[in-house]
Amino acid sequence: MNLSIKSFLAPGAVLAVFVISFIGCGGGSSDQTVVTDQPPVIVEWSIGPKGGLNKGSALISQASWQPKKLEAPVGRSFIIRFVPRDGKTHPIVFSKGLKEETGLELQDLIVLNGQPADTPSMVIRSYGKGFDIYCREHRGVAGFGTIVTPSK
Repeated sequence: MNLSIKSFLAPGAVLAVFVISFIGCGGGSSDQTVVTDQPPVIVEWSIGPKGGLNKGSALISQASWQPKKLEAPVGRSFIIRFVPRDGKTHPIVFSKGLKEETGLELQDLIVLNGQPADTPSMVIRSYGKGFDIYCREHRGVAGFGTIVTPSK
């Protein structure tokens, strides 16, 4: 039986390439492996009027988001469902940072006539970050919220 060195090296080389590629798959900017075999998490975010001075019966009210900071999962797809507390239209704008993080071309989302509206499925890969989202009509008066990710 005449075995050459080439017959041993070829399978070893294939195995080495596989192991190196498996170890090196981490990607430079990603802090977390993306879970794709599960459906997106749906996170509800309530928007709409809130009484002035924290009183529900106040004559002056302002738009507000509850909660003000929404914790998003890292490495798992999620959808934000904006649930209005009134029958008004709320044009939702996504920050440039969120667009860059998700790699999506996020257009304004219009919440119409008191009906909930969903974002596209998104994945955030970084820990310890915040991404602003705001209502175009109420940006200066508490009409914004922040998506936050947990620290590692």
